[in-house]
Amino acid sequence: MDSFEKIDTPRGTICAKTWEGAGKGRPAVVIAHGFASHIDKPGMGRLVDLFKSSGFGGGCFNFHGHGKGESKSYGRLEKSTISLGVQDICDVWGYVKRKLRPEKMVFYGSSFGASCGLWAALRGGISPDFMILHAPVTYQRMKPYKGLLKVFSHLAPLFSKISPKLAALNPHMVGDVTASYLDTPVMAKDLQGCGVFMFTDSQDAVSQGKELAKWRKGAKDCQLAVFEGPHNKLGHYAQKPKEIHDIRNSVAIMAALSHLGR
Repeated sequence: MDSFEKIDTPRGTICAKTWEGAGKGRPAVVIAHGFASHIDKPGMGRLVDLFKSSGFGGGCFNFHGHGKGESKSYGRLEKSTISLGVQDICDVWGYVKRKLRPEKMVFYGSSFGASCGLWAALRGGISPDFMILHAPVTYQRMKPYKGLLKVFSHLAPLFSKISPKLAALNPHMVGDVTASYLDTPVMAKDLQGCGVFMFTDSQDAVSQGKELAKWRKGAKDCQLAVFEGPHNKLGHYAQKPKEIHDIRNSVAIMAALSHLGR
């Protein structure tokens, strides 16, 4: 990627990388990674290359609690919450918009990043022309387990030794979700005028069963495309070769360009 920058925020300095688009006024993308991931993973480099080859400028960054940065909480997943993620996206969005001055802007988010991006858009923190969402979690399907979430949250340090992603059960995250997000429905109708391309290869996604049907019914105010994909019996992402990920992302980028009139 072309440059490394530090974006100062009240929560600490965000570690970000940005690049210029191919020509004046080209669209820009802000990419948000998933929980326990970071921008130095090989998959992020391939994704950035796909956007660059399509003429996009843009930026990617490490969420609070992830990867490297100046804040003492960087690299500490137990400090990460949805609310902090939403603020991080808004800060990076504004930074990329000011620096690159694109005509149109696209948001790309995976899992945790997709959820934070949805909330940032619904709450007016960002105004994307198109959103590419990989398995966004909306939390409504977790409502019956609200009590269990609070119990298990105190065991998060033990769980995180099994898998880093289980650090998401920490009290900070669970308290944030139950207080601010668990009871609020997220629907496509609230993204007026925005195009949405959604991947559906995980049971933690908004795009499963009845919830997907509601999204399709309410999508009259936005353009909604759904890419169906496999998941295993545990609801985790089915293992796929990196070539499949790249093809899927290429299709999503083409959908974005079509929506933007490119």
